[in-house]
Amino acid sequence: QVSSHEIFDDLAFHRNVAGVRDNKALASGKKGWDLNDVWKGYSAVANGTADSDAFRALATTIYKMQPLSRRYVEFKPLRGAMRNMERNETAFWHRDAHWWLLMSFFYSPDKTDYEQKLLQNSRDRHELFTNKLRSSYSGSYAGYIDHSNVMAQDLVRYFGGHAHRLAKIKKARDPHNIFQNY
Repeated sequence: QVSSHEIFDDLAFHRNVAGVRDNKALASGKKGWDLNDVWKGYSAVANGTADSDAFRALATTIYKMQPLSRRYVEFKPLRGAMRNMERNETAFWHRDAHWWLLMSFFYSPDKTDYEQKLLQNSRDRHELFTNKLRSSYSGSYAGYIDHSNVMAQDLVRYFGGHAHRLAKIKKARDPHNIFQNY
């Protein structure tokens, strides 16, 4: 059961998190995010529409997922000026996508199993959402990487059509695999 929820525009969200009432106080630099909190974020990039099952899964995540935490969800339309760049000029391969979703969970670290439950449940809920997007799902934004155990799968999910080129460059520039994520 949802005890309370609020919908904010971007600045109102930041004012609420900072605990201030106006933009002047927000811009003062004296208030802001609770720096003792940690967060886990996920993203989904889509080419096309999503059916009601996908959004029902997302709404369930936002309002009902346990354990409770502060959550932030943002939809961003794409199709901007980046589409005017040549494909080899940027690694941002989502240029043809219609929209993306950013979803973040904020929580205070503790010594109990709360953190692990939150991370596992949020990961499972995000996977359910992306699975329900079906063919509209085109990948995830690399700024919100959540590593699986399969490097090749992660490369495609986060770097799309650039994955093969990225792997080739990595092998040429780092033949001894000094820099690694796994």
